[in-house]
Amino acid sequence: ELLAKLASLDSVKFSGVNILSRELKSRVYSDSKLAALIALLGVLLLLYLDFRSIKSPLLALIPLGFGILWMFGLMDAFGMKLNLMNIFAVIVILGIGVDYGVHLLHRYYEESQFDVALAVNQVGKAVLMAALTTIFGFGTITYSDYPGLVSMGVACILGVGSCMVASLVLLPAVLILWGRPSSVP
Repeated sequence: ELLAKLASLDSVKFSGVNILSRELKSRVYSDSKLAALIALLGVLLLLYLDFRSIKSPLLALIPLGFGILWMFGLMDAFGMKLNLMNIFAVIVILGIGVDYGVHLLHRYYEESQFDVALAVNQVGKAVLMAALTTIFGFGTITYSDYPGLVSMGVACILGVGSCMVASLVLLPAVLILWGRPSSVP
């Protein structure tokens, strides 16, 4: 309370590692939320322009949405907290994780039979390889001496892996339950 009273005086300026750290954390969390929202809106716009429908972009976002949720769940299970570095993993995953569902959905629509198994068979290996190479790339960050970079690398690995699994397991299940579309998007 004394600090707040003193800070309200015009002539008093406080500084120090703790004050600067608190201000930095506040700005990073605020800015990262805005960046994630902008990234998500950008992804939605691009998906709409690609598919020219509302339903298909939402289907394509299923793996991304569940991938991010699973990433947070796995981080919690491993005792990881959201910090200044791994919060950017969410923004990175927004750009990377959406690809897998988009590729699978495009292949599904290109097949005249709308055969989910055929679409997964044709695109699954490419999705798996793309995800694994990305995971290995982010995996190198985990060898850093800086704990923030390690947590960012782990969060990216968990996020990309979760989006991959959701694309290859969850999205095909949704497509099977959804049934054949009456028309291509």
